[in-house]
Amino acid sequence: MNEDVKDILGGLDFESTKDVPVPERLIDQVIGQDHAVEAIKKAAVQKRHVMLIGSPGTGKSMLAKAMAELLPKEELEDILVYPNPQDPNQPK
Repeated sequence: MNEDVKDILGGLDFESTKDVPVPERLIDQVIGQDHAVEAIKKAAVQKRHVMLIGSPGTGKSMLAKAMAELLPKEELEDILVYPNPQDPNQPK
């Protein structure tokens, strides 16, 4: 096995790919994009925007889905609106 591959796998010894443990979170499944992963984690915590630019197949969609998993779940709220008799505006 190539030394670079051994470094990426962290010294795992396996017979086939089914023996390789897959992390539960998508962000932990990203390999070789350490800088992008850190930026995504930081942006998710700070609730900031991220622009992903790159060639097809470089992992932009995977990083976007991973960021969506990291964002806090939204809470839906009901808002009651009553008509204002002093406002002549009639929405259509």
